[in-house]
Amino acid sequence: DVEKAIASLRRPVLVMHSPLDQVVGIDHASRIFVASRHPKSFISLDNADHLLTDVADANYAAAMVAVWASRFLPPLSADLPQVEVAEGVVSTETLAGTFQLKVRSGEHTLFADEPASVGGLGTGLSPYELVSAGLAACTVMTMRLYANRKGFPLERASTTVQHEKVPDMMPPDRFTRTIVLDGPLSDDQRARILAIADRCPVDLSLIRGSDVQTELLSASQAADPARLA
Repeated sequence: DVEKAIASLRRPVLVMHSPLDQVVGIDHASRIFVASRHPKSFISLDNADHLLTDVADANYAAAMVAVWASRFLPPLSADLPQVEVAEGVVSTETLAGTFQLKVRSGEHTLFADEPASVGGLGTGLSPYELVSAGLAACTVMTMRLYANRKGFPLERASTTVQHEKVPDMMPPDRFTRTIVLDGPLSDDQRARILAIADRCPVDLSLIRGSDVQTELLSASQAADPARLA
C-alpha cells in the first residue's frame, strides 16, 4: 500500500506536479500529498510536461527543490573538515543529458555543455567557448596590468573572441579577437596596449602549441586522498 508507506516515512515530503502532465494525473499527486505527514509541501509546475523537457522548467524545478530542501539540511559550517581537491581543473559528467559537465577548479564551479542543436542541454559553455573565454580573459587582464604599470588612462577593456574552423588552413583553428578600449587614450597608448595583447600567456600558448600529457587513473586511485595533497 503506497499511501501507508508514505504515511510511515516520517520525513519531509515535497510533491511537484504539472496540471498538464499526461502521464501522472493530479489525483495521484493529491493522494501522495494527503497521505504524507507534515512537514509537507506542494508545488505546481505550470506548463511543464512530465519529463521536464523544457530547460527552463527543469531549472525552475531544480531551484525549488534546492531551496525547499535547504530548510531540512544542517547549515554549512566553517568548522566542518574541508575536503582537498586535486590541483588543476576537474571536469566530471553530471549524468544530466549527454554532454553536461561540472567543471571545478579550487572553490570555483561552472557547467560545460554543448548547445541543444548538437544534442546538449545548452546549460554551459562548449569546450571551444571555454578556450575562447580563456583567451579573452587573459587578453583583458594582460592589457589591464600593462596600462596600470604605464599609467595609461584605460577606464575599461573588453575582448570578444570567436572561434572557427578554416578547412584550407593548417592548423585549421582561427580565433578572431576584437578589443574595445574605453578611456581618453592617445593613439600611441592604444597601439601599445593592442600590441601587448598579443603577448598574453594564453595567446602565446595557442600560437606556440602545447604539450598535452595524459594519465589514466582507476576510480580508487582518483579518490585516494594522498593524490590530492
